[in-house]
Amino acid sequence: MMNSSPLVSALVNYTRVLQEARSPRVADWDARFVDRCVAWCVYIETELSLLSESDLLLHQQQAQHELDNAIAVPSVSILMDALHQFYLTLVANYCVSQDLYRYLLSTYRFLNGDGDRLRENVVEDLSRLARKVATHNVLDDMERLLMEDGDGDLDIGQDRA
Repeated sequence: MMNSSPLVSALVNYTRVLQEARSPRVADWDARFVDRCVAWCVYIETELSLLSESDLLLHQQQAQHELDNAIAVPSVSILMDALHQFYLTLVANYCVSQDLYRYLLSTYRFLNGDGDRLRENVVEDLSRLARKVATHNVLDDMERLLMEDGDGDLDIGQDRA
């Protein structure tokens, strides 16, 4: 294994934490752990903002190499918005404890956003998540209706005898 830079190590850690943030294991996370993850996110965003595009890609590739393709390193656009993506992933996870959820909403500020827009950021992201869930619910209902029909044909506009 090659000797990696602190930034590559942070990218590897972020990738792993972001994957964990999608899992039921977040039920055991507390605010202190989230704060440590926030520090990684801030470090990543700050360091990446100073790099050229070719250096960004190089660091991303090095992190991917260290992960042995077991997990995909997020895209550069996600890495440049690491903190927001981390919070958004956590807020979308139904396994987050109520205390941690309240903590997340009370600290919902990002480097790449307008700090004065806290309420708008929260409302915007939660609305987007609600629309996504509603869309999934509609698609699930449509699929269920198709399965109930038996042959998968809705017979729309045809009279049934």
